[in-house]
Amino acid sequence: MSNSYSVECFPRGANKYVRHPPIRFNIGSDLVFSLAGPIGPAGLSDSAADLLDFAGAIYQIERQFRGRQRTNPIEQVSLSITLRKPKAWTDGTLTSVKRILQLLGNAVWDVELKSGLRAGIPSTDRSKPPRCTQVALFSGGMDSTCGAATCRDEAERTQLVGFYTRQMTLQEELAQTLGFKRLAQCRMQWKGKPGLTHSFYYRSFFFLCLAAAIAESWEARRILQFENGVLATAVPPAPSWRMTKHAHPLLHQYATDLFGSLFGGRWQIVNPFLHLTKRQCLDAAANSYGKTELYKIIAKTQTCWYYTSNRIVGALKTPNKACGACIPCIVRHTALPKEPTVFDLDQDKIRNKAVLGRAFRSYFGVLDEVLRAKDLDSFYEVLPAPGRMVVDSNLGISLAQMHELFHTFAKEFMRSYRH
Repeated sequence: MSNSYSVECFPRGANKYVRHPPIRFNIGSDLVFSLAGPIGPAGLSDSAADLLDFAGAIYQIERQFRGRQRTNPIEQVSLSITLRKPKAWTDGTLTSVKRILQLLGNAVWDVELKSGLRAGIPSTDRSKPPRCTQVALFSGGMDSTCGAATCRDEAERTQLVGFYTRQMTLQEELAQTLGFKRLAQCRMQWKGKPGLTHSFYYRSFFFLCLAAAIAESWEARRILQFENGVLATAVPPAPSWRMTKHAHPLLHQYATDLFGSLFGGRWQIVNPFLHLTKRQCLDAAANSYGKTELYKIIAKTQTCWYYTSNRIVGALKTPNKACGACIPCIVRHTALPKEPTVFDLDQDKIRNKAVLGRAFRSYFGVLDEVLRAKDLDSFYEVLPAPGRMVVDSNLGISLAQMHELFHTFAKEFMRSYRH
Protein backbone atom coordinates (compact mmCIF):
# COMPACT_ATOMS: atom_id res chain seq x y z
CA MET A 1 0.00 0.00 0.00
CA SER A 2 1.36 3.40 -0.97
CA ASN A 3 1.41 6.57 1.09
CA SER A 4 -0.15 8.87 -1.52
CA TYR A 5 -3.77 8.34 -0.44
CA SER A 6 -5.35 8.57 2.98
CA VAL A 7 -7.72 5.72 2.05
CA GLU A 8 -6.68 2.61 0.13
CA CYS A 9 -9.01 -0.34 -0.18
CA PHE A 10 -8.51 -3.72 -1.85
CA PRO A 11 -11.74 -5.76 -2.12
CA ARG A 12 -11.71 -9.44 -3.03
CA GLY A 13 -14.70 -11.36 -4.32
CA ALA A 14 -15.84 -14.95 -3.94
CA ASN A 15 -14.35 -15.75 -7.35
CA LYS A 16 -10.61 -15.38 -6.83
CA TYR A 17 -10.01 -15.33 -10.59
CA VAL A 18 -12.04 -12.13 -11.07
CA ARG A 19 -10.17 -9.10 -9.75
CA HIS A 20 -11.94 -6.19 -8.11
CA PRO A 21 -10.04 -2.94 -8.76
CA PRO A 22 -8.57 -1.08 -5.77
CA ILE A 23 -10.35 1.98 -4.38
CA ARG A 24 -8.23 5.00 -3.46
CA PHE A 25 -9.15 8.52 -2.35
CA ASN A 26 -8.28 11.28 0.10
CA ILE A 27 -10.25 12.43 3.11
CA GLY A 28 -10.55 16.21 3.11
CA SER A 29 -10.32 16.62 -0.67
CA ASP A 30 -12.25 13.76 -2.30
CA LEU A 31 -14.44 13.18 0.75
CA VAL A 32 -15.59 16.23 2.71
CA PHE A 33 -18.11 16.52 5.55
CA SER A 34 -20.03 19.58 6.67
CA LEU A 35 -22.27 20.07 9.71
CA ALA A 36 -25.16 22.51 10.03
CA GLY A 37 -26.97 23.31 13.22
CA PRO A 38 -25.90 23.32 16.87
CA ILE A 39 -24.02 20.52 18.63
CA GLY A 40 -22.63 20.21 22.14
CA PRO A 41 -20.28 22.76 23.74
CA ALA A 42 -17.27 20.43 23.46
CA GLY A 43 -17.47 20.41 19.66
CA LEU A 44 -15.98 17.56 17.63
CA SER A 45 -12.90 16.02 19.19
CA ASP A 46 -10.10 14.49 17.09
CA SER A 47 -11.41 11.03 17.96
CA ALA A 48 -14.97 11.97 17.02
CA ALA A 49 -13.79 13.44 13.70
CA ASP A 50 -11.72 10.31 13.04
CA LEU A 51 -14.74 8.09 13.67
CA LEU A 52 -16.84 10.20 11.33
CA ASP A 53 -14.18 10.08 8.60
CA PHE A 54 -13.67 6.34 9.04
CA ALA A 55 -17.38 5.50 8.81
CA GLY A 56 -17.85 7.94 5.92
CA ALA A 57 -14.99 6.27 4.07
CA ILE A 58 -16.71 2.88 4.49
CA TYR A 59 -19.95 4.41 3.16
CA GLN A 60 -18.15 5.70 0.07
CA ILE A 61 -16.08 2.56 -0.46
CA GLU A 62 -19.29 0.54 -0.81
CA ARG A 63 -20.50 2.99 -3.45
CA GLN A 64 -17.32 2.27 -5.43
CA PHE A 65 -17.51 -1.53 -5.36
CA ARG A 66 -17.52 -2.86 -8.90
CA GLY A 67 -18.09 -6.16 -10.61
CA ARG A 68 -21.04 -8.49 -10.46
CA GLN A 69 -22.09 -8.19 -6.84
CA ARG A 70 -24.68 -10.97 -7.08
CA THR A 71 -22.43 -13.55 -8.75
CA ASN A 72 -19.12 -12.42 -7.29
CA PRO A 73 -19.91 -10.73 -3.94
CA ILE A 74 -17.19 -9.07 -1.90
CA GLU A 75 -15.92 -11.52 0.73
CA GLN A 76 -12.71 -9.87 1.99
CA VAL A 77 -11.57 -6.26 2.17
CA SER A 78 -8.13 -4.88 3.06
CA LEU A 79 -8.34 -1.26 4.18
CA SER A 80 -5.58 1.19 5.00
CA ILE A 81 -6.77 4.54 6.34
CA THR A 82 -4.95 7.55 7.76
CA LEU A 83 -6.44 9.22 10.85
CA ARG A 84 -5.55 12.08 13.18
CA LYS A 85 -5.34 10.05 16.37
CA PRO A 86 -5.11 6.32 15.55
CA LYS A 87 -3.56 5.46 18.92
CA ALA A 88 -6.98 6.05 20.50
CA TRP A 89 -8.20 2.97 18.61
CA THR A 90 -7.36 0.00 20.83
CA ASP A 91 -7.50 -3.66 19.84
CA GLY A 92 -10.99 -3.72 21.34
CA THR A 93 -12.03 -0.77 19.17
CA LEU A 94 -10.87 -2.51 16.01
CA THR A 95 -12.50 -5.79 17.04
CA SER A 96 -15.85 -4.02 17.39
CA VAL A 97 -15.40 -2.28 14.03
CA LYS A 98 -14.63 -5.55 12.26
CA ARG A 99 -17.63 -7.25 13.84
CA ILE A 100 -19.90 -4.44 12.69
CA LEU A 101 -18.60 -4.49 9.13
CA GLN A 102 -18.90 -8.27 8.85
CA LEU A 103 -22.44 -8.16 10.22
CA LEU A 104 -23.54 -5.46 7.78
CA GLY A 105 -21.75 -6.57 4.63
CA ASN A 106 -21.05 -10.30 5.06
CA ALA A 107 -17.36 -9.61 4.39
CA VAL A 108 -14.22 -9.91 6.50
CA TRP A 109 -12.33 -6.64 6.86
CA ASP A 110 -8.62 -6.27 7.58
CA VAL A 111 -8.02 -2.73 8.84
CA GLU A 112 -4.68 -0.90 9.07
CA LEU A 113 -4.64 2.52 10.75
CA LYS A 114 -1.98 5.13 10.02
CA SER A 115 -1.28 8.53 11.54
CA GLY A 116 -0.85 11.87 9.85
CA LEU A 117 -4.28 12.95 8.58
CA ARG A 118 -4.32 16.74 8.10
CA ALA A 119 -7.94 17.17 6.98
CA GLY A 120 -9.84 19.89 8.78
CA ILE A 121 -12.54 19.11 11.31
CA PRO A 122 -16.02 20.37 10.28
CA SER A 123 -16.83 23.74 11.81
CA THR A 124 -19.80 23.71 14.15
CA ASP A 125 -22.12 25.93 16.15
CA ARG A 126 -21.74 25.06 19.83
CA SER A 127 -24.83 25.13 21.99
CA LYS A 128 -25.29 26.68 25.39
CA PRO A 129 -27.26 25.10 28.27
CA PRO A 130 -29.60 23.37 28.85
CA ARG A 131 -27.53 20.25 28.34
CA CYS A 132 -28.70 17.45 26.06
CA THR A 133 -28.49 14.01 27.63
CA GLN A 134 -29.38 11.98 24.55
CA VAL A 135 -29.31 12.18 20.76
CA ALA A 136 -31.89 10.75 18.37
CA LEU A 137 -31.28 9.85 14.74
CA PHE A 138 -33.70 11.76 12.55
CA SER A 139 -33.90 11.00 8.84
CA GLY A 140 -37.21 12.62 7.98
CA GLY A 141 -38.67 9.17 7.42
CA MET A 142 -41.84 7.89 9.01
CA ASP A 143 -40.29 5.90 11.87
CA SER A 144 -37.88 8.61 13.04
CA THR A 145 -40.66 11.21 12.83
CA CYS A 146 -43.02 9.01 14.85
CA GLY A 147 -40.20 8.45 17.33
CA ALA A 148 -39.58 12.17 17.73
CA ALA A 149 -43.30 12.67 18.30
CA THR A 150 -43.26 10.14 21.15
CA CYS A 151 -40.45 11.96 22.97
CA ARG A 152 -41.63 15.56 22.53
CA ASP A 153 -41.68 15.92 26.32
CA GLU A 154 -37.91 15.34 26.24
CA ALA A 155 -37.22 17.82 23.42
CA GLU A 156 -35.24 20.19 25.65
CA ARG A 157 -32.69 17.51 26.50
CA THR A 158 -32.67 15.73 23.12
CA GLN A 159 -30.43 16.56 20.16
CA LEU A 160 -31.77 15.40 16.80
CA VAL A 161 -29.13 14.23 14.31
CA GLY A 162 -29.78 13.88 10.59
CA PHE A 163 -27.82 13.00 7.47
CA TYR A 164 -29.14 14.42 4.23
CA THR A 165 -28.68 14.51 0.51
CA ARG A 166 -31.93 16.24 -0.54
CA GLN A 167 -33.88 16.15 2.73
CA MET A 168 -32.31 19.09 4.58
CA THR A 169 -35.36 21.37 4.40
CA LEU A 170 -37.76 18.52 5.09
CA GLN A 171 -35.85 17.51 8.23
CA GLU A 172 -35.82 21.12 9.44
CA GLU A 173 -39.56 21.56 8.90
CA LEU A 174 -40.45 18.30 10.62
CA ALA A 175 -38.17 18.96 13.61
CA GLN A 176 -39.54 22.49 14.05
CA THR A 177 -43.14 21.31 13.80
CA LEU A 178 -42.52 18.67 16.46
CA GLY A 179 -40.97 21.24 18.81
CA PHE A 180 -37.28 20.28 18.64
CA LYS A 181 -34.90 23.25 18.68
CA ARG A 182 -31.67 21.31 18.27
CA LEU A 183 -31.12 19.58 14.93
CA ALA A 184 -27.60 18.85 13.67
CA GLN A 185 -27.46 17.92 9.99
CA CYS A 186 -24.52 16.31 8.22
CA ARG A 187 -23.79 16.39 4.53
CA MET A 188 -21.19 14.33 2.67
CA GLN A 189 -19.58 15.83 -0.42
CA TRP A 190 -17.95 13.28 -2.71
CA LYS A 191 -15.65 14.76 -5.36
CA GLY A 192 -14.32 11.51 -6.78
CA LYS A 193 -15.81 9.25 -9.41
CA PRO A 194 -19.58 8.69 -9.17
CA GLY A 195 -20.71 5.68 -7.21
CA LEU A 196 -21.31 2.53 -9.20
CA THR A 197 -23.47 0.40 -6.93
CA HIS A 198 -26.92 0.92 -5.45
CA SER A 199 -26.43 -1.06 -2.24
CA PHE A 200 -26.42 0.61 1.18
CA TYR A 201 -25.55 -2.20 3.57
CA TYR A 202 -22.84 -0.22 5.41
CA ARG A 203 -24.65 3.11 5.56
CA SER A 204 -26.18 2.45 8.99
CA PHE A 205 -22.67 2.24 10.48
CA PHE A 206 -22.08 5.81 9.36
CA PHE A 207 -25.39 6.99 10.82
CA LEU A 208 -24.63 5.53 14.25
CA CYS A 209 -21.09 6.94 14.22
CA LEU A 210 -22.50 10.37 13.35
CA ALA A 211 -24.88 10.11 16.30
CA ALA A 212 -22.01 9.06 18.59
CA ALA A 213 -19.81 11.96 17.46
CA ILE A 214 -22.59 14.44 18.27
CA ALA A 215 -23.37 12.69 21.57
CA GLU A 216 -19.70 12.98 22.54
CA SER A 217 -19.91 16.75 22.02
CA TRP A 218 -22.48 16.78 24.85
CA GLU A 219 -20.67 14.13 26.89
CA ALA A 220 -23.90 12.16 26.48
CA ARG A 221 -23.94 8.38 26.25
CA ARG A 222 -27.46 7.59 25.03
CA ILE A 223 -28.55 7.24 21.39
CA LEU A 224 -32.13 6.69 20.21
CA GLN A 225 -32.71 5.06 16.84
CA PHE A 226 -36.33 4.48 15.89
CA GLU A 227 -37.21 1.68 13.48
CA ASN A 228 -40.19 -0.66 13.47
CA GLY A 229 -39.42 -4.19 14.60
CA VAL A 230 -40.34 -5.83 11.29
CA LEU A 231 -37.43 -4.09 9.57
CA ALA A 232 -35.14 -3.69 12.60
CA THR A 233 -34.94 -7.48 13.08
CA ALA A 234 -34.00 -7.80 9.37
CA VAL A 235 -36.36 -10.73 8.84
CA PRO A 236 -36.62 -11.14 5.05
CA PRO A 237 -39.85 -11.90 3.19
CA ALA A 238 -38.06 -14.85 1.56
CA PRO A 239 -34.61 -16.49 1.91
CA SER A 240 -33.43 -14.93 -1.37
CA TRP A 241 -33.79 -11.39 0.01
CA ARG A 242 -30.76 -9.80 1.64
CA MET A 243 -31.93 -7.23 4.16
CA THR A 244 -30.05 -4.19 5.42
CA LYS A 245 -29.47 -4.22 9.18
CA HIS A 246 -30.17 -0.53 9.69
CA ALA A 247 -31.16 -0.78 13.36
CA HIS A 248 -30.42 -4.43 14.06
CA PRO A 249 -30.10 -5.30 17.78
CA LEU A 250 -26.73 -6.98 17.21
CA LEU A 251 -25.46 -3.87 15.39
CA HIS A 252 -26.51 -1.83 18.43
CA GLN A 253 -24.65 -4.22 20.74
CA TYR A 254 -21.42 -4.03 18.72
CA ALA A 255 -21.71 -0.25 18.30
CA THR A 256 -22.19 0.18 22.05
CA ASP A 257 -18.90 -1.69 22.58
CA LEU A 258 -17.18 0.44 19.91
CA PHE A 259 -18.23 3.79 21.34
CA GLY A 260 -17.39 2.77 24.89
CA SER A 261 -13.94 1.64 23.79
CA LEU A 262 -13.22 4.84 21.83
CA PHE A 263 -14.85 7.49 24.03
CA GLY A 264 -15.17 5.82 27.41
CA GLY A 265 -18.25 5.53 29.58
CA ARG A 266 -21.25 3.21 29.39
CA TRP A 267 -23.18 3.76 26.17
CA GLN A 268 -26.79 2.92 25.41
CA ILE A 269 -28.28 2.55 21.93
CA VAL A 270 -32.03 2.10 22.22
CA ASN A 271 -34.71 1.33 19.64
CA PRO A 272 -38.03 2.01 21.43
CA PHE A 273 -39.87 0.59 18.41
CA LEU A 274 -38.17 -2.84 18.37
CA HIS A 275 -41.35 -4.66 19.45
CA LEU A 276 -43.74 -2.59 17.32
CA THR A 277 -45.09 -2.87 13.79
CA LYS A 278 -45.20 0.20 11.55
CA ARG A 279 -48.88 0.63 12.36
CA GLN A 280 -48.16 0.45 16.09
CA CYS A 281 -45.38 3.05 15.73
CA LEU A 282 -47.91 5.39 14.13
CA ASP A 283 -50.46 4.71 16.88
CA ALA A 284 -47.84 5.38 19.60
CA ALA A 285 -46.99 8.72 17.99
CA ALA A 286 -50.67 9.61 17.62
CA ASN A 287 -51.20 8.98 21.33
CA SER A 288 -48.43 11.47 22.10
CA TYR A 289 -49.14 14.11 19.50
CA GLY A 290 -52.73 13.91 18.34
CA LYS A 291 -53.93 11.88 15.37
CA THR A 292 -55.16 14.61 13.05
CA GLU A 293 -52.07 16.82 13.25
CA LEU A 294 -49.70 13.84 13.22
CA TYR A 295 -51.12 12.48 9.98
CA LYS A 296 -50.49 15.83 8.29
CA ILE A 297 -46.85 15.59 9.35
CA ILE A 298 -46.45 11.92 8.40
CA ALA A 299 -47.79 12.62 4.91
CA LYS A 300 -44.62 14.68 4.28
CA THR A 301 -42.22 11.89 5.28
CA GLN A 302 -40.37 9.74 2.76
CA THR A 303 -39.92 5.98 3.03
CA CYS A 304 -39.55 4.59 -0.50
CA TRP A 305 -36.17 3.21 -1.60
CA TYR A 306 -36.76 4.72 -5.05
CA TYR A 307 -38.51 7.95 -4.06
CA THR A 308 -36.44 10.36 -6.20
CA SER A 309 -35.68 7.88 -8.97
CA ASN A 310 -37.42 7.63 -12.34
CA ARG A 311 -37.24 3.86 -12.25
CA ILE A 312 -37.59 0.83 -10.01
CA VAL A 313 -36.31 -2.65 -10.69
CA GLY A 314 -38.82 -3.99 -13.19
CA ALA A 315 -40.47 -0.72 -14.27
CA LEU A 316 -40.24 3.02 -14.86
CA LYS A 317 -41.82 5.34 -12.28
CA THR A 318 -42.62 8.98 -11.59
CA PRO A 319 -39.81 10.75 -9.67
CA ASN A 320 -40.47 12.13 -6.17
CA LYS A 321 -43.31 9.73 -5.52
CA ALA A 322 -43.37 6.50 -3.54
CA CYS A 323 -43.24 3.43 -5.78
CA GLY A 324 -45.51 1.29 -3.58
CA ALA A 325 -43.75 -1.97 -4.53
CA CYS A 326 -40.46 -1.96 -2.59
CA ILE A 327 -40.16 -3.49 0.88
CA PRO A 328 -40.29 -0.14 2.80
CA CYS A 329 -43.36 0.90 0.80
CA ILE A 330 -45.12 -2.41 1.51
CA VAL A 331 -44.43 -2.12 5.24
CA ARG A 332 -45.60 1.52 5.22
CA HIS A 333 -48.81 0.52 3.42
CA THR A 334 -49.80 -1.62 6.40
CA ALA A 335 -49.89 1.59 8.46
CA LEU A 336 -51.27 3.94 5.79
CA PRO A 337 -53.30 1.78 3.38
CA LYS A 338 -55.04 4.74 1.73
CA GLU A 339 -51.84 6.58 0.83
CA PRO A 340 -51.39 6.84 -2.97
CA THR A 341 -48.34 5.30 -4.69
CA VAL A 342 -47.15 4.93 -8.27
CA PHE A 343 -47.87 1.18 -8.35
CA ASP A 344 -51.00 -0.14 -6.61
CA LEU A 345 -50.44 -3.64 -5.24
CA ASP A 346 -54.17 -3.94 -4.57
CA GLN A 347 -54.38 -4.66 -8.30
CA ASP A 348 -53.69 -8.22 -9.43
CA LYS A 349 -51.98 -6.99 -12.60
CA ILE A 350 -49.29 -5.31 -10.43
CA ARG A 351 -48.99 -8.16 -7.92
CA ASN A 352 -48.49 -10.70 -10.69
CA LYS A 353 -45.71 -8.86 -12.53
CA ALA A 354 -42.63 -11.05 -12.35
CA VAL A 355 -40.25 -8.51 -10.76
CA LEU A 356 -42.48 -5.66 -9.62
CA GLY A 357 -44.73 -7.88 -7.48
CA ARG A 358 -42.03 -10.15 -6.11
CA ALA A 359 -41.68 -8.52 -2.67
CA PHE A 360 -45.45 -8.53 -2.18
CA ARG A 361 -45.80 -12.20 -3.12
CA SER A 362 -42.87 -13.12 -0.86
CA TYR A 363 -44.40 -11.33 2.12
CA PHE A 364 -47.81 -12.85 1.43
CA GLY A 365 -46.32 -16.34 1.47
CA VAL A 366 -44.39 -16.07 4.73
CA LEU A 367 -47.09 -14.08 6.55
CA ASP A 368 -49.74 -16.58 5.56
CA GLU A 369 -47.60 -19.26 7.21
CA VAL A 370 -47.22 -17.07 10.32
CA LEU A 371 -51.00 -16.81 10.63
CA ARG A 372 -51.34 -20.59 10.27
CA ALA A 373 -48.79 -21.31 13.01
CA LYS A 374 -50.73 -22.72 15.97
CA ASP A 375 -48.10 -22.30 18.68
CA LEU A 376 -44.60 -20.92 19.31
CA ASP A 377 -42.89 -24.10 18.11
CA SER A 378 -44.66 -24.03 14.76
CA PHE A 379 -44.00 -20.27 14.47
CA TYR A 380 -40.29 -20.88 15.10
CA GLU A 381 -40.26 -23.40 12.22
CA VAL A 382 -41.70 -20.89 9.72
CA LEU A 383 -39.70 -17.91 11.02
CA PRO A 384 -36.87 -17.18 8.52
CA ALA A 385 -33.35 -17.93 9.78
CA PRO A 386 -32.36 -14.26 10.47
CA GLY A 387 -35.33 -14.01 12.84
CA ARG A 388 -34.37 -17.22 14.63
CA MET A 389 -30.84 -15.83 15.04
CA VAL A 390 -32.18 -12.72 16.79
CA VAL A 391 -34.29 -14.83 19.15
CA ASP A 392 -31.57 -17.39 19.88
CA SER A 393 -28.96 -14.70 20.52
CA ASN A 394 -30.97 -13.04 23.30
CA LEU A 395 -30.93 -9.63 21.59
CA GLY A 396 -33.85 -8.02 23.37
CA ILE A 397 -36.77 -9.78 21.76
CA SER A 398 -37.98 -13.23 22.87
CA LEU A 399 -39.65 -15.87 20.73
CA ALA A 400 -43.03 -14.92 22.22
CA GLN A 401 -42.41 -11.24 21.46
CA MET A 402 -41.24 -12.05 17.92
CA HIS A 403 -44.39 -14.09 17.41
CA GLU A 404 -46.57 -11.25 18.66
CA LEU A 405 -44.75 -8.79 16.38
CA PHE A 406 -45.07 -10.84 13.19
CA HIS A 407 -48.53 -12.18 13.94
CA THR A 408 -49.73 -8.58 14.34
CA PHE A 409 -47.88 -7.53 11.18
CA ALA A 410 -49.41 -10.44 9.27
CA LYS A 411 -52.93 -9.40 10.27
CA GLU A 412 -52.21 -5.77 9.36
CA PHE A 413 -50.79 -6.87 6.00
CA MET A 414 -53.81 -9.00 5.10
CA ARG A 415 -56.22 -6.24 6.11
CA SER A 416 -54.40 -3.49 4.23
CA TYR A 417 -54.20 -5.36 0.90
CA ARG A 418 -57.46 -6.45 -0.63
CA HIS A 419 -57.40 -10.03 -1.86
